[in-house]
Amino acid sequence: MTNIDQFESVFNAAAKPAFVLEDVSVRRVLVVTDLPPAQADEFEQKVRAFLSVLGTGKDKQDCTWDVLSDADYDDVDGLLTQVQERKPDLVCSYRNLKTQDYQWPYSLGVMLNVLTRQLSPPVLVLPHPKLDARYAWAEINTDRVMVVTDHLAGDARLVNWGLRFCEPEGKLILTHIEDDEAFDHYIDIISKIPSIATHEAETAIRDRLLKEPADYIASCQQVIKDAGIPITVEPVVEMGHQANDYRRLVEAHEADLLIFRTRDADNTEMLALDGAAYALALELRSVPLLML
Repeated sequence: MTNIDQFESVFNAAAKPAFVLEDVSVRRVLVVTDLPPAQADEFEQKVRAFLSVLGTGKDKQDCTWDVLSDADYDDVDGLLTQVQERKPDLVCSYRNLKTQDYQWPYSLGVMLNVLTRQLSPPVLVLPHPKLDARYAWAEINTDRVMVVTDHLAGDARLVNWGLRFCEPEGKLILTHIEDDEAFDHYIDIISKIPSIATHEAETAIRDRLLKEPADYIASCQQVIKDAGIPITVEPVVEMGHQANDYRRLVEAHEADLLIFRTRDADNTEMLALDGAAYALALELRSVPLLML
């Protein structure tokens, strides 16, 4: 390695993304149901109770709520029209709207897919009311919020939304899961290149992959502390990729709300919601999910 290469490596290693604290404004909330009006109103009240955190902060007086019942739309086009007319900052709903497929954990349903993939507002996916008639999720608050991603470093939007939904004195768990299957694939390729010492490369790359999100979380902790925000930030940085890796962490930390992305950092292009993320969206039907 030349001196120039060494200098460039040292320079690049020192260039770390730092967390930028930004206000997340939620002024309009739309609750989408396929229930009769009276039951839709009851569901809305349960959502309000769960999201009591939205009643705090600078926009407390400006947060307005609206609800759609089964009579307000018949199909996807009708739903899109209703949402676009109301221009919500947050949509709250559940899987398999307008179908009887809610009992099968195989899809989100076409309407929820459209809400999460085609429209810009984040979507809070709640347990289906016919699977949880007691609304057990509404009896807790959001004092344990978990952010899950495989690219946390530099993703301030995920962290800021996590902060917005975490109750004061609560815990924000920032979780970075590095894909171990992809890592093993590249190490296997490296092992076939004679000029590279495989064991040294494996150790160095693994350490670097885990160090960057850990450093970013440390910057989040410092910024949040300096801002006087009464929320504890807990780091979780691991290798993994399977849905059960995520499920284990959600259960271990007793997360009330799980947050992950379905769009890119500019909120313009859809990400491939496949693999573990899609499995989570399908299988964790008793845990509220915020899909950005």
